[in-house]
Amino acid sequence: MNEKFTDTISNFKSIALQWNLILVGQKEIPYGIQLEYSWQDETSKINIYFSEKKDRISFTVPKKDTLLNYYLNEAVIQVQKKNSSPNITDLHNWKNWIGSDESGKGDYFGPLVVAAFYCKYQDITVLQNLGVKDSKQLQDPQINIMAQKIMERFPNQYQLITLIPKKYNELYNNFTQNKKNLNHLLSWCHSKVIANLARKFNPEGIFVDRFTNQGIVEYYLNSEKIDSCDIIQAHQGERDIAVATASILARAKFNAGIDYFSKQIGIAIPKGGGANTITAGKQIVKKLGQTALEELAKLHFKNTQKII
Repeated sequence: MNEKFTDTISNFKSIALQWNLILVGQKEIPYGIQLEYSWQDETSKINIYFSEKKDRISFTVPKKDTLLNYYLNEAVIQVQKKNSSPNITDLHNWKNWIGSDESGKGDYFGPLVVAAFYCKYQDITVLQNLGVKDSKQLQDPQINIMAQKIMERFPNQYQLITLIPKKYNELYNNFTQNKKNLNHLLSWCHSKVIANLARKFNPEGIFVDRFTNQGIVEYYLNSEKIDSCDIIQAHQGERDIAVATASILARAKFNAGIDYFSKQIGIAIPKGGGANTITAGKQIVKKLGQTALEELAKLHFKNTQKII
């Protein structure tokens, strides 16, 4: 069997295994090989073909819209990147840096979570093989699994701040009383998680997914005495793999908070800030009283007025 084809199959199996996809069958087919995988109660098959004439490898995954097929397609994307040299990014040329992002900012219920991740050049391939990308492009079950793997693989390279709603409301009120706003609170949170990592690793740079005026973030970073390395703030910062990793860690922690509060009160708490949060809020007030919102929701949202 062609060495390039053999390596591709091996790489695919390795990536699938990292995502807990179980190989339950394998057989040769004309011009290639078929792999059968299972995940939870789903099964699916992927065909991998090799053309000697064109020296080309191709993949076919069933089109049925299932989470397992989504994982298989993502594994295909990752294995196609495997043989190419990883580029850090077109945004900077640091060999080690910190990326930060947040989750829960636009959600009425649940915590605000800010995460930072310290990334070294040699970590890039590992993160790519795990499927790391902007958490908004992933489904929550994927995010939760991926975050667990990141934390297991890099136990000392991340920091999280989780503001449960009661603490969030308290801090938000403190900031607004001092003529500051949510962006100041977010900047303060970003500076805390970044500083904790920066003091440990002394990175070349810091990359923040931009959410406000750059001066506000830099002010809080300076207050933490983090002013000796380059700082980039950019929209769509998840293009950077460290920021993307932070976004996954933050989202997974936010998901855990939503699940926890839902179980605590016996009501399924929705994500986001739409009409379903108002419906749920009214259910919560009816069952537990208005004070329950202080423990579960970000009270400065206009949703609160519509609920009570």
